[in-house]
Amino acid sequence: MNNGSYMIISLPKMKVVSFCIVSKTPEEDTWNEVKKFIKDNKLIDFRHFGFNNPSPTEGNLVYGYEMWVTVPNDFKTESVIKEFSGGLYASTTSYLINIEEKWREFGTMINENEEYDIDFDQETHPWLEECTNYLHFIDPDVSFSEKQLDLLLPIKRK
Repeated sequence: MNNGSYMIISLPKMKVVSFCIVSKTPEEDTWNEVKKFIKDNKLIDFRHFGFNNPSPTEGNLVYGYEMWVTVPNDFKTESVIKEFSGGLYASTTSYLINIEEKWREFGTMINENEEYDIDFDQETHPWLEECTNYLHFIDPDVSFSEKQLDLLLPIKRK
């Protein structure tokens, strides 16, 4: 389903390698680990997701960010492997430069939707940011205003 502002999608079950860092710069710190993992393992066909874990709190500069990289079912590693159960998500696109504003607008759109509610079970269905063009995203010559992510909000039928 596509209403013009977002699409309803079903994410499949996936095996992911997980990286999570809690710091004052967790996105950057986690990215560095993920980029190294992707390069060291010569991964070329993967999906890449990230989300706050734990989420920022007002007045605290330290929070966490977790990133997942999909891997084949037979992939062997010493890193943390998780099974993501997939699920129903609303999807929209954002650029890094306005991601906070876009998340707020997106949440409001879903809250006002007559057919779906936000699924607040963060344990099994986190709010995800998917990097759909990894090489473009990690290019230091690409500005924040050009770096694109898909925002994936877990939903359930009312």
